[in-house]
Amino acid sequence: MSNSISLVGRLSKDPELKKVGDNDLLELNLASDVGYNERKVTNWFKCQIWGKRATSLSNHLSKGKQVFVTGEFCARPYEGKNGKGISNEIKVNELSFIGGGDAGGAKSQDAPSSAEDDNSLPF
Repeated sequence: MSNSISLVGRLSKDPELKKVGDNDLLELNLASDVGYNERKVTNWFKCQIWGKRATSLSNHLSKGKQVFVTGEFCARPYEGKNGKGISNEIKVNELSFIGGGDAGGAKSQDAPSSAEDDNSLPF
């Protein structure tokens, strides 16, 4: 991998599964926030997952799911009806479900409830 990016975000809409030649392509729109309060900024990323993983993940991803992705980053220039811009794109190598509740994936584990429990942790 020539460059790498890792980020946490939520899907802003349901993913789209497409066929490109003989390959499956799953396209995700990911919103990732940085900062807080009045300094909070949302960055938008177009994510692509190719092959068998695209098909299997398409059944488990939907708008609002929180995920952790790592992959190759590309800032691709484009020209649209509103002028020129930059599209932030990620070719996803790994995707993990995080968070909990209706908008999340797998439930996160609870933290230890006492100092005694901390001694059993491997780190």
